Amino acid sequence: MKKLIMLSGVALMSLTLSACSSEKASKTKSSEEKTERTSQTSKTGSSVSTEQTKSVESETSSQEEVEPSSEPESSTEVTPDSSTEAQAVDLDEAAILNNDFTTLVGTWVAGNGNVLIINPDQSATLNGKAQEITVDSVSSGQKVLNIRMATGVARTGAAIEILKIGEKNPYGDQSDTSKPRLLLVQGGFNSPAEEYFYRK
Repeated sequence: MKKLIMLSGVALMSLTLSACSSEKASKTKSSEEKTERTSQTSKTGSSVSTEQTKSVESETSSQEEVEPSSEPESSTEVTPDSSTEAQAVDLDEAAILNNDFTTLVGTWVAGNGNVLIINPDQSATLNGKAQEITVDSVSSGQKVLNIRMATGVARTGAAIEILKIGEKNPYGDQSDTSKPRLLLVQGGFNSPAEEYFYRK
């Protein structure tokens, strides 16, 4: 009797395992991988090849089919120097001090993690906080660039020192002078390298 019960238990377990196994096999069978290759020849005679891999499962209610396009594919060539060219655009200090921010606009990042984003309308953000940039004249008649908090009672701010490529901070320079830089200052200092902003 014990042998019969054990034999029945083993048979039941075998049936259960084989049922699970066949269900898994049917799921694997219903999932297939298709590779479609589309080749097109452009007007110049060169061949362009596109490979797409799609996994189609039985649980998906709708299937997408990729049809070859009748138009030749175009590609945009990105040169590795294109990002460094944008960084090499120098600052036009005279234009900036006449409220033309064309060469100043963009994202500037300092080594200490501060991020300054300058917009064409003279608005800015410093680490996500709204700022405004103004061109002011000091008592000597010299124009200076300032940045202040856009709102609030105590609208603290600082001067923005504009350093063109090759120009050094007259108080001592720890920056990379091969790039245009900005420095937020409240007086003349030999600022540490991580306080200089570089165009991103």
